[in-house]
Amino acid sequence: MKYYIETFTPKPAWLELSKEERAAYMNKIALSSHPLVDQGGEVVVMSENDSDTVQRLTHQFFVIWKFPTDELAKAFENLGLEEGWYNYFDQFNLKGGDVDITEKLVNL
Repeated sequence: MKYYIETFTPKPAWLELSKEERAAYMNKIALSSHPLVDQGGEVVVMSENDSDTVQRLTHQFFVIWKFPTDELAKAFENLGLEEGWYNYFDQFNLKGGDVDITEKLVNL
């Protein structure tokens, strides 16, 4: 199992689009994502980043995904590149599996 966290904020290019263009693009992304969901990808949550979070990342939004394999997580990454997502959003990502982080930290 891989977890994938996207954190992002719209760039000026996104804000310059009309609402109709934004809606059309988001519908295109949703349709492009269907094969990933059909293969077991799952959105855990989509949310806006609370402004009162301690040590807050400055990105406005985040999405947490679960993928059954690293290959599917990488296919998701490629989808973002192919669909031009990064033209519209400043984004940082996190990806990893279920590990004992305490043991990892102790053994650094």
